[in-house]
Order: sequence, then C-alpha cells, then structure tokens
Amino acid sequence: MRYPVFAALVFFSLATIGHARADDRANCDLHRIAELEMKVDTASLRVKVLINGRDVWLTVDPASPISMISRRLVDDLKLPVHEPAFTIISGRGKHFDKVAVAKSFTLAGLTAEDVDLVVIDGLTSKDGVENRYEGSIGAEFLSAYDVELDLPHGRMALFSKDHCKGQVVYWTPHYVAIPFELDRNFHINFPVILDGHRLKAILNTSCGFSKMDIETLKSQFNTDPATQPTNFIAKSGDVPEDTYYIHRFDTFDIGGITFRNTEFDVTQGEARSVRHDYPDLPLTHVTVGLHQLAQLRLYIAYGEHVIYASAGNATK
Repeated sequence: MRYPVFAALVFFSLATIGHARADDRANCDLHRIAELEMKVDTASLRVKVLINGRDVWLTVDPASPISMISRRLVDDLKLPVHEPAFTIISGRGKHFDKVAVAKSFTLAGLTAEDVDLVVIDGLTSKDGVENRYEGSIGAEFLSAYDVELDLPHGRMALFSKDHCKGQVVYWTPHYVAIPFELDRNFHINFPVILDGHRLKAILNTSCGFSKMDIETLKSQFNTDPATQPTNFIAKSGDVPEDTYYIHRFDTFDIGGITFRNTEFDVTQGEARSVRHDYPDLPLTHVTVGLHQLAQLRLYIAYGEHVIYASAGNATK
C-alpha cells in the first residue's frame, strides 16, 4: 500500500517560512509559526482555513496520512480533479480515485499554492442527511511541524521542529513524555496499558470514543460479546457491518496518565479484513480518541518522536 508524497512537497514552502533562526536554536527557544482557534466537539477537532478564498472548517486528523476534501465542497468550489499518482486506501480498505487541486490554501496567514487534496464522498447519517464534514488536514502536512493541541481551551499551534530536545512544555512542569514511532503511513504509534495489558495504540483526534477490533478483545482479554453479553452494550451502525459494542475497562494508562472506568468501542473486525489484504500494515491494538484526549493538553514533537502530555488544566 502506498500513499502520495506530493502533498508534503507542496507544503514545503509553507513549512520553511517558519524555520527558526540559528540563534533561536542555540538558546533553545521555541519558534511558534501559527496559532489557530480550534473547535472541539465529541468526535473531531476543526480549524478554519481558506481554500481559494473561501472559509472552510477542516478536521485536524494526525491519523490520516493525507489531507482530504469532501466531494460536495469540490463541486461547490468547482475545483479541478485528476486521478492520483499513487494507490490510496482507507483504513477500511476503500480506494480513493480522485484528487482535487486547490489553487490556494491558507492557514493562519500562511499560503500554499496548487495543493492536492484527496476527494472523499460526504459522510451521511442513518436518515441520509450529509454531515458537516468538509475535509481534513492530514499527517503529511502536520508532520512538517511540531503540533500543540490545547483541547480544553480550543487552541492549536504549530511550532518549528528546530529546538532543543525535551524543552517544549512551557505551560507546566507537570507532564509526561511518551516516545512514539511514526510509521510509513504517518501514524503515531505509542504504548498504552489497558487493564494491565501492554498494547500498541495510534493517536486519532477524528473519532470520539477510543476503540479496538473485536479480535484484539478476544486475543488480549479473553472475552467476547457472544459468550459474555452482559459485559457489553450493543450499538447498531448505519449499515449492518458497522454494528459495534461498548465495553468498560477499569484502567487505561497513557504514559503515566491514568483514566479509570473508561469506555471503548469494540468494532466488528474491519482491521482484520484490511490486514488480510495488506499484511505489511503495522499492528495496532487500539485507537485513542477524543473521549480521553479532550481532557489533555498535548505537544506532538514530530521532530523528536515524543508526545508531551499534561492534564488540560495544568499550569505553572
């Protein structure tokens, strides 16, 4: 499976605007490139950008390797469309076969030109009403910077990666540092402990509840909704294959920050089906979503491969 690299190259000129001077690096100063208002709800983070001069609220999605735009918005803006040069496949195995070109893309006063955005069909609810999704800023863009997500206060900031290692948390001395691996799809992989089980997780700010595949639940926790139904709450999805369960765990530890009596969505095997078709994908046990992340303040140091996290209300 391959993802396009051209979007990262398009944003290169935007990224280089914010590079710190040599004297900044020498004294370890953080160099803030941009700061944005961020709308936080139960299932997404959104920031305002300008696409061809129009205000658009895009989700911030480090779990997506690529930036996307809804087909509805492509039609509204009359953006030119072409076929991608690479195979693009979603986490569910869906192929994307169209890329739109935005003549201008402006974020916090920084502008890039001729930006490629993968076209995604509008997301709909059970009653057929399309939701407000307009697109997303993916990891091919975000990983060019360090990213601060102050979720409790609705604020996002981009920083240069040129700084001294470990000297980035300026708002509090009370934080944890969580090393992560960035796989070839730009996913942030890091260790977590769930009810005493050490698992691999990815960071996903575009989903509400954290989730795991039912096969992980069976293999790691020796439990199953079919044999222990009283431990689960069944929920129906928009289509039968989207049916999922809610399961409550006693403790969920992220780098020393512990959440207690917390719920996970247990999905119906989509990760297993994708892995069958693409066995070289890295193994991930769980996805950490906004149910926990919304209580934290995060600094994603893409240059160091470390997530710095504190309580959302932590101060000096």
